[in-house]
Amino acid sequence: MRILSLMILAMGCGDESDTGEVSTDTQTETQSETNTETETSTETVSGTAVFFKVGVADVTYETYSGTEEWVYCPEDTLYDAAKSVCYDLDGPLDAFCRVLTDVESTAVRTDCKDCNEPDWITKLPGFAFDLEVSNAQITAETGPGCSVFLSSVADLDGSTMSYGYTSDYFGHAQVLFMYNPDSGWEAQNFAHWENKTGEFGYNWPLGTVSY
Repeated sequence: MRILSLMILAMGCGDESDTGEVSTDTQTETQSETNTETETSTETVSGTAVFFKVGVADVTYETYSGTEEWVYCPEDTLYDAAKSVCYDLDGPLDAFCRVLTDVESTAVRTDCKDCNEPDWITKLPGFAFDLEVSNAQITAETGPGCSVFLSSVADLDGSTMSYGYTSDYFGHAQVLFMYNPDSGWEAQNFAHWENKTGEFGYNWPLGTVSY
């Protein structure tokens, strides 16, 4: 009887050991699945966008008042400012991010030599201003959105830049200038100003941006 009791006790201990091993394996598999799900959920999207600044303003020789829109288009696209759309050979595409800002002059600049030169037709010079940004706001976003390009849109408020314009750059081109503290006034892109009405505009591609 004592031998039989020991055998029964040994068999009972074996069952408990087997049950414990199954529980440990199950916990390991569950933990592994959880880790996999966590790794998948933290994956980030990366790619390249084309960055444009599109300006529209009313400009006189005393004041500059308008807007500047920051547009991030999909890779290998252009931007049609008249239609407010990114596009490639296959047709229009949505911009990843659009940010609209107000831009107002704070001072007239007189140190832009090219801007001060009168053109050969109207005999009138261009203009140059210190400008300040305000009321920055996201107007549209899709795909990666705006946060991959701008950490805080509100940080644009209060930022400053200096723009100038000449209608006679190297004898023929209407050009937007920007002031660089390290190198002075630099030609950036084509622009257009109707000095009789004050209408000014530009569609300025600044190159590609990775995200």
